[in-house]
Amino acid sequence: MSQSGMGAVDETLKTLTPKQREVLDFILNGKTVSEIAKVIYRHPTTVSKHLSEVAKKFGFQNAEEQYFSYRWDLIEHFTEHKPDLVSPELTGGRKIEPEFPDGPVPLDSPFYIERASVENRCFKALAKPHALVRIRAPKQMGKTSLMSRALAYVAEEQETKVATWDLMGVESEICESLEKFLKSFCIGVTQQLGLENQLSDYWDADLLSSNQNCTAYFGEYILPSIQGETLMLALDDIDRMFEYKPAMDFFALLRSWHEKSKTMPLWAGLRLFLAYSTEEYAQMDINQSPLNVGQQIDMSEFTLEQVQEVAQKYGLTDRSAASRQPWESLYRMVGGHPYLVRLALYQLATEGYSLADLLQSAPTAAGIYESHLRKHWDVLDRHPDLALAMRQVVRTREPVVLSPVVKFKLHRMGLVRYVGQQVVPRCELYRLYFDSVLGA
Repeated sequence: MSQSGMGAVDETLKTLTPKQREVLDFILNGKTVSEIAKVIYRHPTTVSKHLSEVAKKFGFQNAEEQYFSYRWDLIEHFTEHKPDLVSPELTGGRKIEPEFPDGPVPLDSPFYIERASVENRCFKALAKPHALVRIRAPKQMGKTSLMSRALAYVAEEQETKVATWDLMGVESEICESLEKFLKSFCIGVTQQLGLENQLSDYWDADLLSSNQNCTAYFGEYILPSIQGETLMLALDDIDRMFEYKPAMDFFALLRSWHEKSKTMPLWAGLRLFLAYSTEEYAQMDINQSPLNVGQQIDMSEFTLEQVQEVAQKYGLTDRSAASRQPWESLYRMVGGHPYLVRLALYQLATEGYSLADLLQSAPTAAGIYESHLRKHWDVLDRHPDLALAMRQVVRTREPVVLSPVVKFKLHRMGLVRYVGQQVVPRCELYRLYFDSVLGA
């Protein structure tokens, strides 16, 4: 080990802020971004920003419109130049344990697969003044994983304050009342920005509506408190509100804020970032769009090459041409659906399944996709018109013509894909499963 290498590391360490050094010490002791966030009571995006700043000081920097955490790069750098700071169990090199695909892919996970065309569009859209960006896709397509990386990128590159709110964690009682919902929203954003709760000073239920009170709280307290900085307000799982009466009033509020950001200096720094699943379209009036403004980002599926890349991460293949064939059969069964692909590869890597056995049982109640398929079946069972249309689609080998409304809903559920103006099953898994359960 060169003394010059050690000296350079020591000098760079002196430039770290106390918070940056704290995050680095946690990293070198084996903590992940999510684990650090829980320990220091900060959002993972905040931790990720500190980590990116540390990585940059040690020579690791993202290219434009990319986001990587560089967690293991730092561990390896210190293992080489300053091993006394690294936990002994980390000094043996990168250890990648198979990761079960349950929920968002963590910011520093090696199992995240970059979909450059989608990410580039998202990053560019968020960087624009007055941005309102909507990520939409069926469940388990990677919306939250993309959102977390986009927020980390924005926080690092744009010097933007970020406040997130996941509506999946909001109780039904609160969702049913517009006033309770907006108060909870205001308090949540206040806490994320590290401000004091002053809601009682700005909320006047006798003179103003709930939307007016919420606007006043942001316009008279939240935005002035951040002193003209850009505020990225990120709302995940907003489809949680689709079934509740206050939904349209809340979405109208967001639209009005978006318009204010384009015309009023105080609101100019506000940017909105929304993510929602599209399955609930099957249960909504098609004319009731949750939001119809801003830039829409639709999540893409994995390509066959990306499926092969995931398989490599699970230790199941190399990059040789000879290894391509097995993953074509998986790709034919589930397409490029991220969750379905990762679940299959996880099972192959950890449970001793053979690919042939896994694919044979995949479209049955005994297969690994039973829960995923059952959720879709439950929706079709409640909507006979959609079930009838889906039966027609899976039992016809040619593309099928459906009514515009039914076609739209099945597509938003993720069950079909378009071929011109017609539709076919999104993947062979859906064709085989629904052919067996939808009856004669």
